[in-house]
Amino acid sequence: MSQETRPLACPHCGMPLPTGQPQPDSAQHASSLPDPGSMVFEFVPVVDLPGSTHSEDQPLPSLAAQPRPAPAPADGPHRPTAPPSPRNPFRWLLPSYASALTLALFWMLATGRVTLRPTPRPATPPPEIPSLGSAPLPAILPSHVVALGSTLRLADLEVLPSELRLAPVRLVNQLDPGQQRDGGPDALWLRLRLRNLSETTPLTPIDPEFIRHPDQGYPDSLIQTDRAPLLVFPLAVSSEWTIDGQHFPQLQPGEEADVWLVSEPQARHRLSPRMLWRLRVRSTTNRTALIGIEFSSADVPVGEGSSP
Repeated sequence: MSQETRPLACPHCGMPLPTGQPQPDSAQHASSLPDPGSMVFEFVPVVDLPGSTHSEDQPLPSLAAQPRPAPAPADGPHRPTAPPSPRNPFRWLLPSYASALTLALFWMLATGRVTLRPTPRPATPPPEIPSLGSAPLPAILPSHVVALGSTLRLADLEVLPSELRLAPVRLVNQLDPGQQRDGGPDALWLRLRLRNLSETTPLTPIDPEFIRHPDQGYPDSLIQTDRAPLLVFPLAVSSEWTIDGQHFPQLQPGEEADVWLVSEPQARHRLSPRMLWRLRVRSTTNRTALIGIEFSSADVPVGEGSSP
């Protein structure tokens, strides 16, 4: 049996050498190799990987024979997509129904079968009337409560509530007294006779802010009833309007004067059998106190009187 001749290969790069030529030595072959950058190969090089189990009698595997993974798409790995859903045969029903309702509404409005009514807006109070809060009312000492027609003495002040009446309210502009306006009918008026008991010091028993509406909470002056409180006439502390016939004089020692308190209008139907008119007064030059005047609806004349 003749021995099979193996092709000669370069010991450095593994390139097969032409048959019939002597094998060059390593140094001579290495010096005769062309520049790798200028070489063009039309075959796949064969590489003997370290640790390979191939024998010398078996041809080395080609890298070209190895399967290559498919390149991933530019937008990421492939993701399975759900199959398209079947088309809904009733998809036209909702738009058609909405269009029919719109046309029916236009027809009913055009023929007058339906009329649109504007939404009523809640009545807003005048700008100068602040909103009332829910703060509890401070307590009044029993010794500071007086009945209608009785006298109450507090330090340098004497208070005598003497008269009640229902009368209209007329407002006067303090900056322009010629400018006046109607404040409403049936306000409850209470007359107080105030006296300065001091022998040396002037006294202003009531300041306008004592009977006007604060920015929040209830004013110091209001009328407690069996139902909701009856408020004093709604004027803000900083209002330029004042009630015609209402004054707050400064009393000299031993001097007395009448002062009228006025409630909000339409008070006739809000009276109750027991009522308490709350009021803050100045008993000395640097001290104030809360007092209460007790009365009932029977103390109020039936007819409407005239304002002072």
